[in-house]
Amino acid sequence: TTITFNPWSAAHWLKKRFFDKKSPDVKAFSTNYLINEFLDETDRAVFERMRLTNPRKYEVAGLGNWGISEGLVYENWTVGKKQIPKGEEYKWKSFFGLDYGYTNDPTGFVGFMANPIDKEMYIYCEFCKKRMLNCDIAAKIKEMGFSKERIRADCAEPKSNDDLRRLGIGRITPSVKGRDSILNGISAINEYRITVNPDCTDMIRELSSYVYEDRAGENGVKNPKDSNNHLCDAMRYAFEDVKHFHPQKEDEDKEEKRAAISGSDLTGGWDI
Repeated sequence: TTITFNPWSAAHWLKKRFFDKKSPDVKAFSTNYLINEFLDETDRAVFERMRLTNPRKYEVAGLGNWGISEGLVYENWTVGKKQIPKGEEYKWKSFFGLDYGYTNDPTGFVGFMANPIDKEMYIYCEFCKKRMLNCDIAAKIKEMGFSKERIRADCAEPKSNDDLRRLGIGRITPSVKGRDSILNGISAINEYRITVNPDCTDMIRELSSYVYEDRAGENGVKNPKDSNNHLCDAMRYAFEDVKHFHPQKEDEDKEEKRAAISGSDLTGGWDI
């Protein structure tokens, strides 16, 4: 039996079934335009332009690597560990978001640093799990050391927000939803260069597969699909507070007393 297909999301079952687990009965391999003898120089020039103008698409459509070549909601992101240069700590601040789930959808929590001066984000901690009761969510947030932080949570769950406050997560704040709030939030985040800590595997999976609908809605605008977006929604809730952060460099004496980044901010994967 022969199966051929174009590369798709790294979360696709084909990758897990045939590529991640080696089997003596299966030969799995990738090919790309570089060894396609039927392409002429004009065809190859198309891929060369793609390499220069759209590297992410080239990785998938050109080299045949796993991923989605078009339609991703967030494209300006990479995986890596972020190190903040000395003297630039004041530019950064932590933000946290929470999206509720239970049976079919997971509960997603994310923490990231944002730097509105240089338009950079660093996603450094997460959890994403189904069937979490509110007491489980509160316990996990406490375990991660973020129980005293301001956390933007889904406003559609006021009872859950009240429960978490009662359970010791006192700064839970409902998100703000309204007309075009999803698209506006996505647009604001897309102004930033995003780095994702390699330990945040669920966020990496979502960013690799969160896509727009194939067809535009009644207003002529394509909306994102409501799937592979639980941590992305939590990130968008948290990002509501970034607009209120206006970093200013303080004199050295004040910086020594109170830096924008404290030791507790670095819990959850910072490599500093």
